[in-house]
Amino acid sequence: MRYAVKATVRCAQGSRKVRSLARFGATPRFIARKGGAATATRLAKAIDNFSSAWRGKVRPSRYTDGSYRVLYTATKPEVAKAERFFWLIKWFRASGKREAEDFFIYSCSAEGNCINFTRNWKKSKNLVHPSNYRYCRSIGDRSRRSGADFLIVPSARKLGGCCVPIFTRASAKVGAGSASFNVYWDARARKCYTLDVRGRRQYTTIDRVFSLI
Repeated sequence: MRYAVKATVRCAQGSRKVRSLARFGATPRFIARKGGAATATRLAKAIDNFSSAWRGKVRPSRYTDGSYRVLYTATKPEVAKAERFFWLIKWFRASGKREAEDFFIYSCSAEGNCINFTRNWKKSKNLVHPSNYRYCRSIGDRSRRSGADFLIVPSARKLGGCCVPIFTRASAKVGAGSASFNVYWDARARKCYTLDVRGRRQYTTIDRVFSLI
């Protein structure tokens, strides 16, 4: 374990309950200080998503059994998208819909005691098992109990990518948010895509990392 500072990002969907600055409770002073309504909205949405990880019901995920909280982030936007879109695909297939609105990416930072599991990680394939999280949860629980604020781990959805599960709110800070974008489902290609400024499709490939190593 060592003390570290890590820049991360998170891909999220805007809260359905919060669609405007007024509902965020933003004041004219807040908007002006952040450089205008658009920038203030992005930051407010990022803060809302960041805060939601530390309140309400805890959901089990790769590095928690549901008995403690984890903010799951990644080191690069393409990794964050792959991790988030993996679950979005399940929603597309179950709902029959082809479009999901109001996604965005925002920056975070983690500072504190860190354990890095990316060295020689291919010798521990269960770190990237597609569905069995028992090994990862044992690592998460053990690391958290030993005093780790966050981990650096290999991504199970993007080969060569890294994720950063954060255990303590005090070690994490939220940064700037991106403009919102919609995500679309191409059933034929079996991939999610977004649209660039020219309307061209930008596909996100989700790797089956466990099967590739």
